[in-house]
Amino acid sequence: MQKMKKRNPNLIDTAIQLHQSGEIQPDTYILDVDAILKNAQLILEEADRQGVELYFMLKQIGRNPDLAKLLIEAGFPAAVVVDFREAKTMMANHIPLGNVGHLVQIPNHLLKEIMEYGTTFITIYSLDKLKQINQVAKELGITQKILVRVVDEGDALYPGQYGGFELTELPEYFDAFKELDHIEIAGATSFPCFLQNTKKDILEKTNNADTILKAQNLLLDAGFPAKELNMPSTTSVYTLPFINNLKGTQGEPGHALTGTTPMHAEKDLPEIPAYVYVSEVSHNFKGHA
Repeated sequence: MQKMKKRNPNLIDTAIQLHQSGEIQPDTYILDVDAILKNAQLILEEADRQGVELYFMLKQIGRNPDLAKLLIEAGFPAAVVVDFREAKTMMANHIPLGNVGHLVQIPNHLLKEIMEYGTTFITIYSLDKLKQINQVAKELGITQKILVRVVDEGDALYPGQYGGFELTELPEYFDAFKELDHIEIAGATSFPCFLQNTKKDILEKTNNADTILKAQNLLLDAGFPAKELNMPSTTSVYTLPFINNLKGTQGEPGHALTGTTPMHAEKDLPEIPAYVYVSEVSHNFKGHA
């Protein structure tokens, strides 16, 4: 809130005016589209300098399809979607899909619908899912690019996001991968690949980044065209050089588009805060609202 007051006070004033005039109700998010698009341009320009491909993520602002269309016009090639409901929203609004399945695997009976629509990459957590994707790709007459989610001891994993191929066991799956002729193992991914150390005020890679680099080497040595390293985590102007230095090829800006990553609360980064949540004081009681 302090950064919002400092860097985008007009948005607060506008939100108050809209609420007090009755144009909006409480429990409403106000998006500063001009600021978001300016943030997006800064991120795209830095990504171009660093040679990192970007897919935007809109889960943090309700999978907003109107904003998705504007981001495509701004130069993003596609969206990354974290679950099948976000995929369906983007598909219903004709937004290109870049990566599906990264945090939540695609339900079996939606695979064909999503793959028929088309997505550049699908992230997998298991051989079972890969076999299902291969079967659907065969029916559709396509070859589907795959990112392999890999985990190792010491990786940082958030609750509810456990899963993937264990690094020490990954080579055991290579023969099975090669038997599937309608998929292409295009790279590896994990999340988060780096985090801000607030005590030291520096960006630090997590063990996850080392894990997927090791996985990529194993895949390349086995003959897979695993050129992609998908490295999400607060992708922004500030972190894009870090992705490049770690040999990452893909980032996924989400909260940076609205200037609301944890780092943006601490620093005056290039992206400015671009949305507020409007509530209303119901009543006062014992000196508290």
